[in-house]
Amino acid sequence: MQTSINLLKQFGNISEPGEKIIELIKTQIGAVENSHCIEDDYKDIFVAEIVEKKDHPDSDKLGIYQITMTTKDETIQVVAGDRSLKVGDKVVTA
Repeated sequence: MQTSINLLKQFGNISEPGEKIIELIKTQIGAVENSHCIEDDYKDIFVAEIVEKKDHPDSDKLGIYQITMTTKDETIQVVAGDRSLKVGDKVVTA
């Protein structure tokens, strides 16, 4: 059976860190085949805010956006296939 540590914490009213919960399960309940921290899978994904929007000069389907990362103090330019985005919208950036 697979389950999430957060689900175990919620139903078991447990405040221990994930590694400690895994050790407790191994020593008091039974075997744990594997564990995987999905936090590592998403470490390069950020939320960004659109600060400027322009239409692409060579395409009627693309938009050019200046975005600011919420975790960094830098603005970058991206080209996106969604022209419905507006200044102030929050977007996921990888």
